[in-house]
Amino acid sequence: MISFLETVYPIFYEANQRGLDALNDVFRFLLDDERPSALLNDERLSDAKAQIAERNFDVQSMRKAFQLFILQAFKDDQIANALMTPDGIGYFVSYLTDKLYDTPPIRVLDPFLGTGNLLATLAEGLPDTSLYSGIESNARLVELARNYLDALDIEHTLYHQDSFTFKDHMFDLIVTDFPIYKKDSKAPYLPYYGILHHLQHLEPNHFMICLIENDFFDTSAADSFKKELGEVAHLFGLLKLDESLFKMHPKSILILQKKMDKAAVIDRFLVAEIPAFDDVEAMEEALLKLNTWFSQRKDTHS
Repeated sequence: MISFLETVYPIFYEANQRGLDALNDVFRFLLDDERPSALLNDERLSDAKAQIAERNFDVQSMRKAFQLFILQAFKDDQIANALMTPDGIGYFVSYLTDKLYDTPPIRVLDPFLGTGNLLATLAEGLPDTSLYSGIESNARLVELARNYLDALDIEHTLYHQDSFTFKDHMFDLIVTDFPIYKKDSKAPYLPYYGILHHLQHLEPNHFMICLIENDFFDTSAADSFKKELGEVAHLFGLLKLDESLFKMHPKSILILQKKMDKAAVIDRFLVAEIPAFDDVEAMEEALLKLNTWFSQRKDTHS
């Protein structure tokens, strides 16, 4: 798949000089054999398509190939790579989901979708989840995510709208990697509102797993946010990620559990530091500790 993309992406990019548009053209050509009028008779495209016609690619190799060219499109458009959640995060969130749920969540939502890579990696680890949904306000990113998930044959419903206008649907799991927002004492901190808004779309006793900046709670509105949050959800866990993952804006994973009873409390809070995912020995030790914590908890699962 990489050789196919190496051949066709530059052709589409030369035609329109915009990376995301070129990549969406690549997906349309791959999935539906569509081409812009200027490239209808380009034999290079026909030859490239013929070379992969009889080949079967595994999902992981396809996803990694697409991911490389999403990053290339970002580079060509001078877009920050932060819009794409690293693979390791998706795999780790899959691990956490397996520990949090007795049965796999059926409906999963990413309310700040970006490229869709978090859902794409989650789908590898959660094969029994039947529907992935995402919300994204940027039209070009919505098209990219839709094409990306279509190419991986992942069942999905995507909403092109402001995430804060979304309503009337319920989910078994909500996951998201919050975009970087400037903390301004005169403006609302949008991740707080994102969490409170989308907890309304989470089934009781189910979980929201968010990537947040390490200074997430260092705002003037943090106390009021925690008070409002405490009325509807448990602060279930906070896992600090290795800073090599997000060098410019280090992040942690916040786990929330929606309350079934507003007066309910939980007796333990999961706190851990997660090493670099490629540090095999340290990661094995961290997972052993997490496995022990989850095995000792009696009321974890939904």
